[in-house]
Amino acid sequence: MKVTSSGAASYVLQYRMGGRESKTRRYTIGAHGSPWTPATARAEAERLSLLIAQGTDPTDPGLPQPHRLPT
Repeated sequence: MKVTSSGAASYVLQYRMGGRESKTRRYTIGAHGSPWTPATARAEAERLSLLIAQGTDPTDPGLPQPHRLPT
């Protein structure tokens, strides 16, 4: 979870594509609040982690975006 100086909270996944020598990347899952609770953000982070382990970058525009989940 990332909290800005204004108090806005969002869920962020930090990952690397290509091993330890690669730059760290961050992917914003979504802002805290409906539909993103700690449990739903954790489940989405686990799903994204599986994609990353398979070599798929979560920022790929061809992937469905979690920000559009129905409430």
